[in-house]
Amino acid sequence: MLRRPSIWVVVVALLAFASPSYADDTAFARSGSDKTWRDVKSVAAAKKAGLKNYMGKDGKKKLAITAEELGRKKGESINEAYNRYEKKTPRKTASSTSKPKKVGFISPALLETEAADSAAEAVAEVGEVATEQVAEATDEAAEVVEATDGVAEAAGLELAPVSIAAASTWSPVQLAVWDTVQIFDSQRSIYGFRYSLIRGVNRDVFGLGISSFANVATGDVLGAQFSLAHNRVDGDFGGIQFSGYNAISGKFYGLQVAGVNSTSAKFIGLQTALLNDSEGSNIGVQFAGLNRSSGGVSGMQVGIFGNDTRGGKMRGLQLAFMAVFADEAAGVQISPFANVMTKGTGVQIGGLFNVAEDMTGLQLGLLNFNKNGLLPFFPFFNIGI
Repeated sequence: MLRRPSIWVVVVALLAFASPSYADDTAFARSGSDKTWRDVKSVAAAKKAGLKNYMGKDGKKKLAITAEELGRKKGESINEAYNRYEKKTPRKTASSTSKPKKVGFISPALLETEAADSAAEAVAEVGEVATEQVAEATDEAAEVVEATDGVAEAAGLELAPVSIAAASTWSPVQLAVWDTVQIFDSQRSIYGFRYSLIRGVNRDVFGLGISSFANVATGDVLGAQFSLAHNRVDGDFGGIQFSGYNAISGKFYGLQVAGVNSTSAKFIGLQTALLNDSEGSNIGVQFAGLNRSSGGVSGMQVGIFGNDTRGGKMRGLQLAFMAVFADEAAGVQISPFANVMTKGTGVQIGGLFNVAEDMTGLQLGLLNFNKNGLLPFFPFFNIGI
């Protein structure tokens, strides 16, 4: 005969049977249309579930709106953008000057866009595109070089070999014994420091270059060059040069100190040497035993033996202890021996004699010659009109 089970046995059996189904029913309910904002963690999940809100990473309730959907305009506050998005019109108060009352409210914390999720993909896409463009540009450059070589060959010209990779590379440090015995080849640019025991050659040099004998740059230089014998720059130079002989093929901006300074283009700055020789125009000061400038001078020349600007125009002051020469001058010439001018305006002060073919101004000296003066020759002084 069976005994009736206890009531507690029945309760335990029912709970054991119902628990799995209860969990399943709960999961089903939360995976269906009964989801709440606490069950979704992103804008996309909230939109998929048809919810206007979701739970952010900080556990707070947030609106399921992306920045792109909000379409915030320049100068527009977040509240104004949200009102426009929801097509809500702020209610006006009785006073026309009072600020409209905000109907909808949204804080910056409620806006979590999907930009962070797509940023990595965007960067990867940009990187791939940039890599492809660089490769295409390199191929095009190689084609241009090849075509240029073909044109030069047809014209009977010989061009120096071009290395696209070498021309586009640089190094922070260069050490050299000779141009064929150095860490990096001569086509490499140096942005930093270069030391040459005897002679170092590189393309562009931006920084400091020191040599026991010679510094050579086939391109431009910006910085300082120091050598015992020779500094040579085939391009433009900006900075300071100190050497026995400085030679610049391009423009120069800065200070040159040497036994001989030679520039082939425009010079702006200060030159001091035993000999300053400039084929281009000079703007600044030249101080030397002898100053020569065939491109003209705007500034001042101070020469122990003399100053010579024949071939260009002198604007400023020429001072020498021997003689001063100028084709055309506008300024002052001072020399204890002789001042010579083809034509110009200004003042000539000479201890022995002053000579001018066509000068408007004043001559002071022992002997003064000026075809345009009051007299072609007059002692002590003469005036040209």
